[in-house]
Amino acid sequence: VFDIVFAMTNGEDGTQVLLNNVQLIGNFRGVEANATGTTAGNILTISGARIFGNTDNGIDGSSNANALQIMIENSTIANNARALILAGAGVNTRIGGSLITSNTTAASATGGAILQSYRTNQIDLNTNNNTPITQAQLN
Repeated sequence: VFDIVFAMTNGEDGTQVLLNNVQLIGNFRGVEANATGTTAGNILTISGARIFGNTDNGIDGSSNANALQIMIENSTIANNARALILAGAGVNTRIGGSLITSNTTAASATGGAILQSYRTNQIDLNTNNNTPITQAQLN
């Protein structure tokens, strides 16, 4: 069992990461994506993940004014200190079909970060559910 920590590539090409059917259990953080200092668009897609029992954040996304797009679908984020923590004006996150439960904080977006939901999630039984999450426009 291990956590995923990555800093996006500095430069113009951007970084694209897919985490598909991973289990990130019992770490400090499940996923930490930091795009601060990059100059290009960065994309993190999390699909079918089980992010469970981490002592800090399940998913941590941060950026300054540079783009970090995070898409989360069909994933379980449970029993972490905090489930989904986003910080910085460059972070744009969508979540759908996912379960967020038994965390202290379900979701937090600060410093201009955007968090939107496709309204197909189950977010309940957290100390602070932070709902409703703004609805994402379907394309």
